[in-house]
Amino acid sequence: MSLFLASLLLLTELITPVDVFVQEVLRAIILVSVSVITVFISEKIEKTQIKLAISEEKYRNIVETTHEGIVVGDIQGTILYVNQRMCELLGYEREELENHNIFEFTPEDERDILVETRKKVAEGERIAFYPEFRRKDGSKLWTLAQASPLYDDQGQYMANLYMHSDITELKKARKALEVSYAQLENKVEERTRELNESEEKYRKLFEKNPDYNILFDTNGVIREVNEATVKMMGLSKDEIVGKKFTELESIPPENVSSILGELFRILEGKEIKPFESKFIDGNGDIHYIIIHAIPFLEKGKVERILGIGADITQLKKAENKILSSLSEKEALLREIHHRVNNNMQIISSLLNLQTLYVHEEETKEVLQDSQRRVKSMAMVHEKLYRAGDLSHIKFKEYTEKLVSDIFSTYNRRTGDIKFILNMDEIELNMETAIPLGLIINELVTNSLKFAFPENEGSITIELENNNGQFVLTVADDGIGLPPDFDLNKTHSLGLRLVNSLVIQLDGEISMDSSQGAEYKITFRELDYSGRF
Repeated sequence: MSLFLASLLLLTELITPVDVFVQEVLRAIILVSVSVITVFISEKIEKTQIKLAISEEKYRNIVETTHEGIVVGDIQGTILYVNQRMCELLGYEREELENHNIFEFTPEDERDILVETRKKVAEGERIAFYPEFRRKDGSKLWTLAQASPLYDDQGQYMANLYMHSDITELKKARKALEVSYAQLENKVEERTRELNESEEKYRKLFEKNPDYNILFDTNGVIREVNEATVKMMGLSKDEIVGKKFTELESIPPENVSSILGELFRILEGKEIKPFESKFIDGNGDIHYIIIHAIPFLEKGKVERILGIGADITQLKKAENKILSSLSEKEALLREIHHRVNNNMQIISSLLNLQTLYVHEEETKEVLQDSQRRVKSMAMVHEKLYRAGDLSHIKFKEYTEKLVSDIFSTYNRRTGDIKFILNMDEIELNMETAIPLGLIINELVTNSLKFAFPENEGSITIELENNNGQFVLTVADDGIGLPPDFDLNKTHSLGLRLVNSLVIQLDGEISMDSSQGAEYKITFRELDYSGRF
């Protein structure tokens, strides 16, 4: 625009009359035009900067208000950034953590694992592990950590990103549950041996055991209970013994049938595993019990069944709390996918808006190519947001929508160039789907641009799964490629991007131009540990 106005000014010097007043008027008109255009462009730039600032603030708010602890560290273990949640988990201020080595907050026996994890992540792997930390007050913190690499705009490795979920209560609950199970198994073995040795020992053990002991006959009639059971039920022993357990209000109706089913299996001579049930105590409170049912045989026939119940109510409450936390995490992850998709749509819209102010066809085409690439990535996040499984998408549906959008962009009518899709019902994770979608975008775009000068032909996409080995084929029956074409030496940005994406997939690509152009990419789904 500046060159155009300068040329116009020079032209007025050459072709206008010598009249100085006329020349000055023309110069004034040109200067006013420059001012108007400058104000208009400045206003557009300012609006774009405001939108970018708002988008950056949204991401910053998400990171700082998330329930997950976030840490960014370098390959040596130096903490480059922590969010507020991680500071709260460890009990330190931000300045006490940043620029410090992670080893200062971990036990010595954890450090080899951290070193190995950092190396693998720096090499491009995504890893889930369970590190242990020391809080500022000296207590222990266990987390479920998701580690992944961070790259700059040029794809160069920068640092490692760690997302930490607090599982300290789960760790304690599991340890307590393991101890409870081990103690219960030991008690069962000890009691069985002592019952065989002495009736007196059995009586004392039965009565004084802190667990709930109930002895049934084969008809479900209670023959004996211990003191702990009597105390829990809030009834006297006489009110319990002699009744069928189905007559007691201590057992919720929904659990009666499941307990009966386990007793019938014992009477049939089958071995059963410990099972859970609910009991209502004398105060009306619900208790969760793990029950071991032990048959007593006489002449090979079951005569009595001893039920030994351990109270796991507190462990159940801790488990429910953890499950609730995981549900919140899933909702947060779904919202993040939604917001990433929205922000990519904003970027796409900005690129589209920018094309309106670009007159060079080559520049406009570059912006449109970038817009399509952003759309292909945004579509993955949209599919994940709407899917029940936040880690995988149905790739056939994704491909149909992607290619349909590309055809729409080029205004191709269905009768001119046909799209043929032969694809198994395959689900792929996000790490694999995004580069694969970009590959399809580039190859289909190339075919629509160059393969059909007469606007007639077909494009075929196939994806097969051979026991975990995937083969993607993108082919057209157009005019083909030049005889001296070398995929590894191409100057095309799109095909160079395809080569890079194949490397990212740890795959291989081959090309055949005997009948049009055909590309085959062989790869495996990138490994990724589960998020939940």
